[in-house]
Amino acid sequence: MSKLSDLYSRCRTVFLACDEFHSNDSLRAVFASSQLSGYSHKIPEANIRDQRVDFCLFFLRDKQLKEEPVLALFLEILGSRYPEDDNLHIELNKLAKEVRIELSGLQYTLLPTLSKIDVGIVLALKEEFIELFSL
Repeated sequence: MSKLSDLYSRCRTVFLACDEFHSNDSLRAVFASSQLSGYSHKIPEANIRDQRVDFCLFFLRDKQLKEEPVLALFLEILGSRYPEDDNLHIELNKLAKEVRIELSGLQYTLLPTLSKIDVGIVLALKEEFIELFSL
């Protein structure tokens, strides 16, 4: 499984535990009360929680807002709705950091101009950055 597929799978698992995915209206409220309000009526509606989670993930995965992955912003906003010591808050913020790194496109925009040695350094730093924020 690729890193991105693993991240989406982990997001899905955490989303299924979030009360906000209980109904279309409760999910829409997350968007309506944030900087993502422009997306609140664009999220596809679903009749069951699993489908709502899948639709939301599929919708957000490629979206960018001011060069920022919308999925990462959504994870942070969703996490902020839970107490800081709550496991959902912790996991959502951890996922937000990882998603931001994976979807930022940094590795794709920088690599063509770097030498092979520089590429190795960039990739090593990326892994250290992920480990640092995974704690």
